[in-house]
Amino acid sequence: MYDYHVLVNLHKNHLINTLQKNKDRYVNSIDALKAAWRESSEQYRRDYQEWEAKHVAETLAKNEQKPQPPLEIHDRTEDYDLWLEMFNNTVGDYVEVNKEHFDMLWRDNWSWMGGHRQTIHRYACGDIGSFSVSTTALLASSFTAYNISV
Repeated sequence: MYDYHVLVNLHKNHLINTLQKNKDRYVNSIDALKAAWRESSEQYRRDYQEWEAKHVAETLAKNEQKPQPPLEIHDRTEDYDLWLEMFNNTVGDYVEVNKEHFDMLWRDNWSWMGGHRQTIHRYACGDIGSFSVSTTALLASSFTAYNISV
């Protein structure tokens, strides 16, 4: 297979609009994950206090698993902001991007996107816990926006 050096000329305003749409979708999903994380953290705190109060001696004897903290959320909004700022300050109507940057900027396929989608999946499918109605709706919206399958 050949590795071609491909450059694409995109209209700057069209690229900015696409990148902004991708960022907005990401921000909505990260807000949902943060809400779920806050609820998970509070539930974890309560579960851990209960576990600690009731089972410390028992657990040590039985080797029972203690509650685990929720998954950490990584906010990558700055990645979008950097590129948007660069393009908003670019002179001219067109921007030339290579294959790698086209994949990131146009297709929203960043190196960290797989982990982000997996985190949405774990929170939305109940691997982490159960959440309030509003947080569940936010997670469901993110699940749908990224076409994540069960």
